[in-house]
Amino acid sequence: MQVALRDYSKIEVGEYTETFTNLVNDGTAMTKDFTGDNDIVWHILDATYATDQGSGASVSIETGVVTSEPISAGIKNLSVNLYNKDNTDNKTVKVGLYVNGTLVGTSENNSNNEVYTYSISDVDLNGKVAIEIRNLSDTTSPVVIDNISWETMPEIIIPVESITLSETELSIEQYLTRQLTATYTPENITDLQVKWSSSNPSIASINQDGEITALSPGETLITLIANPGNKMASCSVTVTEVVDETYTETFNNIQKTGWVNETYTGDNGFLWSANGKAVTGYINSTTGLYNKNTNIATSEAIPGGIASFSISCKNKWTGGRASTIELLINGDLVGSSTTTTDNVNYTFEVNEINIPGDIVLNIRIGNETIAIDNITWTSFKGISLSTNKTEGINASNIYPNPSTGKFSFKNLKDTDAIKVYSAQGKLILDQKVSNSDTSINLEGHPAGLYLVIMQYNNQTIQSKKLIIK
Repeated sequence: MQVALRDYSKIEVGEYTETFTNLVNDGTAMTKDFTGDNDIVWHILDATYATDQGSGASVSIETGVVTSEPISAGIKNLSVNLYNKDNTDNKTVKVGLYVNGTLVGTSENNSNNEVYTYSISDVDLNGKVAIEIRNLSDTTSPVVIDNISWETMPEIIIPVESITLSETELSIEQYLTRQLTATYTPENITDLQVKWSSSNPSIASINQDGEITALSPGETLITLIANPGNKMASCSVTVTEVVDETYTETFNNIQKTGWVNETYTGDNGFLWSANGKAVTGYINSTTGLYNKNTNIATSEAIPGGIASFSISCKNKWTGGRASTIELLINGDLVGSSTTTTDNVNYTFEVNEINIPGDIVLNIRIGNETIAIDNITWTSFKGISLSTNKTEGINASNIYPNPSTGKFSFKNLKDTDAIKVYSAQGKLILDQKVSNSDTSINLEGHPAGLYLVIMQYNNQTIQSKKLIIK
């Protein structure tokens, strides 16, 4: 059975021997891991089981390798019993002993079928060590190894003397993240262990990589404790409230009148693609567009998210027939309006969209002609609990919340898809839903705040916040 190599095996200061007693003979050629004496895992590569030394199990290597997992407590000296098997022509057999990948000694012996011991003193390495034994001979005669013995180094602990943080004061806008880094002295600290914490994690949380997530306005103290030495450093964090911005696209930067199908730089420096007839005086005295059966206006990817949207409209030459205009965000339908009035100004609005991150706005016109002007939207930089647009689930029906990553949804209504966004607006989950009770798994994502959006027929039904702790 394979045994997974660990980061390292922790042992006390003392003398140790690997006898291979725990190695199971399961074939002529072995490549396997096994747990040996002192609960240390060893890796056997291309070797055979042997009993030639008369002392029980041992390992015969010709081209193979025997390696330990990293072992704590260092190494002062090292020895191994060797046996040149069937070396009838008495060629020199070379065996290399390595520690942490570095050759520390080479045994050279031309005996045949005799046990001999090769020892190395003054290896003198502190910290974690990995022992490795290789047959370095030109001869094809295998060498049998047994009783790998070593003495650890006296425990020398080098503690943390000081910590320097990249920042000692920070101001972060709500829902954004910042990275704190730490520099420790001296550089050769023994088994450095660190722990980050926040005095008020509801204001700002921090993971064990030092990444801060701003959750709500207020102040908190981020603390780092480093051991050995129990040294501490801190950073004062102020989380400021999100200020959403409002933008308007007037179409006034379209360079010509008449039918256009072009990309231009609009108000606020954003690129837009316009497909329609550019005219003045249809809705107001400035430039507008009209068309039907098309995507009349599409933006580039615009940062900052979207909370709400409005646009000035007028149905043209419809004779009272139903005229439909739709808003798509990132390709998903989030709202539509159908009216029968003709040649009357009206406003198409969509509220509580609440999609963070980069957004692409797309205005789509149905079968009847509609003139449009003044596309207006408010950014959405953060995550909040919105009012349900249709009857749906309460926050209590998402459980557990906070969670380590697994969330269950109960009594979902009018929902066929679930999307989850990070606080930075990155889509991290897009899952179809077929039952009123379902679950999602966000394990592996960093602790912090996330936005879950429930959709039906590509329209946003409601949005809620999730917290991964």
